Amino acid sequence: MADLSVNCGGLKLKNPIIIASSPLTAKLSLLKEAEEHGAAGAAIKHTMMSQRFEARPRWFYDRKIGVTVSGDPRLNPDEALDLIRKTKEETSLAVLANMSGTPGKLESWGELARNLEQAGADAIELNFNCPNLLSADIKTSVSGANLGADPEACKIVTGEVKKAVQIPVAVKLSTESGTAVKVALSCREAGADIINIHAGYRSAPGIDIYHGGRFLYPGSEYGNFGGCTGPWSRRFSHRFLADIAAAVP
Repeated sequence: MADLSVNCGGLKLKNPIIIASSPLTAKLSLLKEAEEHGAAGAAIKHTMMSQRFEARPRWFYDRKIGVTVSGDPRLNPDEALDLIRKTKEETSLAVLANMSGTPGKLESWGELARNLEQAGADAIELNFNCPNLLSADIKTSVSGANLGADPEACKIVTGEVKKAVQIPVAVKLSTESGTAVKVALSCREAGADIINIHAGYRSAPGIDIYHGGRFLYPGSEYGNFGGCTGPWSRRFSHRFLADIAAAVP
């Protein structure tokens, strides 16, 4: 049998397949199923120090388009720590802990990352895609913008987490910012070990043309559109990959 093992920024994997952070990585049963189907690792569902909202996941699947997910809840720290411990005890998966800190508290990023490492995470994945509001704690002039759009803020956060943990640190970029290459470069300067090219594409759900054109998913009218992924997105992702690979040493 061919040897498919890889070393990605210090993260050792038996093959290059990692399940992305999503509702599919929020439960131990799903992580076990991923391992049964050959995955070498998984990034657990986004962990937040403070939950901004509560919602139930709503899925839409189209074989030609892919999957749209809207309104899925994040893990709180206790849930994430428990999930990591059980995953490491009951599977051989490499676990990436996808996370973000508390808005306004830069030190919370390092604190949470350290706790996730102690629970058994093999790598930290900084979520620079979901809305993480900037604050005075992060020295930047773009106050109020998405963190993932500001290269300097991402650099500061990455450096904070690198100081807090010994395991590899990955950064998960956004398709929305328009600054993905600059953010990748700044995070690399701060010591990021792995660049996760981007999260899912933000998209609106279907429209109900028989009832005034309202969104099919309740809550979407407030901007909770969710992400869409599928075969259609591959060529766009290749472009992000090529741009960043050419720019980041």
